[in-house]
Amino acid sequence: MEELTSWMHQQPMMAKHGVAAVELGLDKMKAMLVELGHPEEGIPMIHVAGTNGKGTVCRLAAELAMAEGLNVGVYTSPHMLRVQERWTLNGVPISDDLLLFLAQKAHPAVESMQPTFFEFTTLIAFLAFQAWSVDIAIVETGLGGRLDATNVITPRCSVITSISYDHTDVLGNTLEEIASEKAGIIKTKTPVVIGNLPDIAKDRVLSMAQEKDSEVIEGQFAPSLELEFASKWDRQNLHLAGLACARVGMFAPSSKGINRTYNERLENAWRQYQNRQWIGTPFISINSNKTWYYDGAHNEEAIQVCINRCQMMAPLSQWSLVYAPMKDKVSVPILNLFDGFDSRFFVSMNYPRAATFEEVSDMLHFIPIPVEEMASVLEPKKDSLVIFTGSFYFYETLHAGFSKSSLLSIPAN
Repeated sequence: MEELTSWMHQQPMMAKHGVAAVELGLDKMKAMLVELGHPEEGIPMIHVAGTNGKGTVCRLAAELAMAEGLNVGVYTSPHMLRVQERWTLNGVPISDDLLLFLAQKAHPAVESMQPTFFEFTTLIAFLAFQAWSVDIAIVETGLGGRLDATNVITPRCSVITSISYDHTDVLGNTLEEIASEKAGIIKTKTPVVIGNLPDIAKDRVLSMAQEKDSEVIEGQFAPSLELEFASKWDRQNLHLAGLACARVGMFAPSSKGINRTYNERLENAWRQYQNRQWIGTPFISINSNKTWYYDGAHNEEAIQVCINRCQMMAPLSQWSLVYAPMKDKVSVPILNLFDGFDSRFFVSMNYPRAATFEEVSDMLHFIPIPVEEMASVLEPKKDSLVIFTGSFYFYETLHAGFSKSSLLSIPAN
């Protein structure tokens, strides 16, 4: 794995970070897939795009599929601690041995085409699905949809979870422009499930689906379900996953005579999803007292959902916030959402794109915490309600910052 990591860092495009690492377009992916004999072909897939919730929908769809006895491959991003988390078979990350084998298999194509890191991981996903002989693969887009590296597949069903402002420097400054990019995953005569979209975004999606002669299945109204600690957002994501699985024929009558209703299937999938503790799951408990939580929310819509989850448990005045955003995610509207917290701490991560304390100090009152001092500063709050949020990359920073502390019980594998 050290040799693989070293080799990846030596590749010009894979060594880049942030916006510099983004190279939208499908030409490289298509050329590499031709060279490798089209490993993506012949595999039933569900393709998921959206501003927020797409990783959750992928994992919930996987739970639904596994409950039907299927062999399920999932590709999501980003990873929290180890790159292996991006590719799972029945909820278990890819083994080092298989990852190394597939990287060697892809090596000639990668050396000749010089893909981005995301293009490389997407290529590995298709090779992994082929090696695992999956019954169904669930694929999350990285950025946008139309020109995303994953958009070389012809899925059985597409899903667009939500559309709001994010990555406007790449996807466009209006919801209509962003919707056009997300809806770029819709294929001809291929059904698409959509969540609760703003009217202008929904109109654009419906128009593009009509152009492709594709059925639209609206999933913003989830059925009444018995779900423990589930928000309205969770219920919708679960329903979107269920509709996609149903549309690809996953819930056919059982030959064993054991048949469940749609609602029973969703309720069971939610329980399994909670029990499995997928790394990257929104609002994951990170200490044994179940009082400290992590959420990768990083845009206004997702942070509002995160705050709503906090309020389901206790008033915000009983919570402490530990916030660690990227530079391009800091805004006055987002910071204003944090007004009700009892105390607000700010952590600047060791990433080139991470926001510094100076960039938020004149907007709202935060107490800065150096990464190396997180354990000592937060130790007095070990029995209090604390939410850590602001970035997917914060998870790795937490793991490193608390590595010598007994305060957290962060899952590492």
